[in-house]
Amino acid sequence: MNTLKYLNYILTVLVVLTFSQSSYCQALQVSKGVTANTHTISSKITGHDYLLELSFPESYSLNDTVSYPVLYVINSLGLFDFKESQKKLGSEGEVEDVIIVGIGFENTTSYDSFVKRYHDFTPSVDTLDMRRMESFYKFPKGTLKAGGADKFLESLKSEIIPFVDKHHKTNSDRGISGESLGGLFAAYCLINSDGYFTRFGINFPRLEWNNDEVLNKGISKFKASDYWDIPATKVFVSSHEPLISVVGKERISNVPKTLKFSASLEDSNYENITLTQQIFVKKPNRSISSDSANKILSALYRKE
Repeated sequence: MNTLKYLNYILTVLVVLTFSQSSYCQALQVSKGVTANTHTISSKITGHDYLLELSFPESYSLNDTVSYPVLYVINSLGLFDFKESQKKLGSEGEVEDVIIVGIGFENTTSYDSFVKRYHDFTPSVDTLDMRRMESFYKFPKGTLKAGGADKFLESLKSEIIPFVDKHHKTNSDRGISGESLGGLFAAYCLINSDGYFTRFGINFPRLEWNNDEVLNKGISKFKASDYWDIPATKVFVSSHEPLISVVGKERISNVPKTLKFSASLEDSNYENITLTQQIFVKKPNRSISSDSANKILSALYRKE
């Protein structure tokens, strides 16, 4: 091979390698290569703008083909608490590597955020609760709207989760966790489960909603059959003492109704459902957020 042909050959190889590497990086970036900690999603279904805040396991890398389960945390105890728990339990090898996605609201005040959560997380209209909460928070009458859970669940399945799946290295192992009204929504997702989520964190759920609607539907469903045709599922149910649920000027314990819900699920003895229960007791001058995040991750993602 003469010198000119040799130089042309080397140049061609370099061009091909450069193009191939560029194409590989481009494909990686488009499909699974985003490591940004925040995203915003504008939902056409609910009309709300959602802020997604992500926490990745330490093993997460763009340089391999490993995919990860995802835990979606709504109305969360605080993504900070989950990040700390993920770091602690992950480094100790106690839990699986998991991507955690906190779902909040973009560019809203705490007032607006509460109003949107109230709508998205409630499965029906509870007029009495709506008026009581408006009075308690001194909202103008008619501020609160309820009954948006079905649309929020649709938005999760058709907008939010597909976006996360497109841009990150996820697999089909999905969990959902929430507290208070978010816990009510997680319970709603469980009793209507089609296997889309297989890990549920039901924390301090407001099961008194609309005359115990979700509680009663859950009990009826759990008693209806000895077999539930869903994949292997893990459920964590927690309640809290002392009293925490504020309805109007009353403070209502969520423990009795939560225990009733979890006892009914336990009594069903489904072979494909693993249930963990926890009652938290708040200690003086200490938040239960950290303890709760630890328990949720341990119950839902503890290594076998």
